[in-house]
Amino acid sequence: FKNGIGLALNGLGDVYECQLKFDEADLKYQEALIIFEKTDSKISIGETYVNMGTLQGKLGNYQEEIKFLNVAIKIFRDIEVNIALANGLIYLTNAYININDLIQARVAVKEALDLSNEFGYDLIKLKCYLYMQALFEKQGNFEDALKYYKLYHEINDSISSIEKTKEVNKLLIKFESDKKQKENELLKLKNNQQIIEYTLLEKQNQITNLNLENETSQKMLMVSLTKQQKDSISHLQDQKSIQEQLNSQQKELHNRENQISESKIKNQIALRNYIIS
Repeated sequence: FKNGIGLALNGLGDVYECQLKFDEADLKYQEALIIFEKTDSKISIGETYVNMGTLQGKLGNYQEEIKFLNVAIKIFRDIEVNIALANGLIYLTNAYININDLIQARVAVKEALDLSNEFGYDLIKLKCYLYMQALFEKQGNFEDALKYYKLYHEINDSISSIEKTKEVNKLLIKFESDKKQKENELLKLKNNQQIIEYTLLEKQNQITNLNLENETSQKMLMVSLTKQQKDSISHLQDQKSIQEQLNSQQKELHNRENQISESKIKNQIALRNYIIS
């Protein structure tokens, strides 16, 4: 998903560059580069450095152009993307010609031509022949310049529409590959979102279960406390009943003691009266 944004920024930079809005184009390339460096998309990083370099070339900042192009070329060489490497070397050749460093220009275009011959990059080979022609013309070597001029036209005439279609197909394949990559990244994001939603749902269920457990515990505690309270009341009532029985028995005993005492007194009085009489 982020790579898709980076590609869009690169495309927007190309639009600004065509409109001669170079500051805006440079800003978009830099924003794209930040995204690609975060996602570690090597080929996209290299392509962005090529864009930044050629932009500097249009502004006449050829040393900056060469610096950016060399960064891109090193990346393409490390990851062995040979068509991008050959294309970057073509841009580098043009930059060296602009500062009249014909030796470095010759080194760059020769490597690009070798790659084109090895892997069959005919369209890049055409550019190599044009730059070889330009180099020999600058050196005053018109014989070799004419040689590469002829080679350019021979190969240009021999490239059939089928070969050109193959080059287009390569671009289409790359487009489909990038599209598939974006779809996979989008699917991955959706899966991650589903995982997050599932995790949140699990957390909510756990919280709900904990709340239910707490409610159940509270209810059980209330039932237990109510039972204890009832038992305590019943126990108090039993104690009260026993106390009342004891009080009743004590009262009855006290009455009997009084009756016995009165009976003794009466008997004593009767005995004394008998003796006197």
